[in-house]
Amino acid sequence: MADSERKNNFLNSDTFASLLGIEIEHVGDGEARATMVITPDHYNGHGSVHGAVIFSLADITFAAACNSEVSAIGVQADIRYLAKPEEGRLHARAFEVSASRKLANYQVDISDEAGAIVARLTATAYRF
Repeated sequence: MADSERKNNFLNSDTFASLLGIEIEHVGDGEARATMVITPDHYNGHGSVHGAVIFSLADITFAAACNSEVSAIGVQADIRYLAKPEEGRLHARAFEVSASRKLANYQVDISDEAGAIVARLTATAYRF
């Protein structure tokens, strides 16, 4: 399946990603890249980007990567928040770290406009 077809299939099926304004830029070969513009709707009570928004961007990018070659579902995810993101756009890059026939491990780095890594997600997918 072509990169654009995988990307469109994934986006058309994920209404939550659309609600958050997440744009999948690349899907293929066990990796994915996505971005989203930070808006006032994404802030928490402290005036910074809500951790749930950052996690959602990471999780959606992970889902795109782990489904890029085979059907899979996440079975574990762990996130570390490393820095406060600045205004602008968040960028996510997910890539496969290791895989067997049934399990695959991924890392997702979330960075801000300045290029600082603001969060890192590690996750495991079960392959059907």
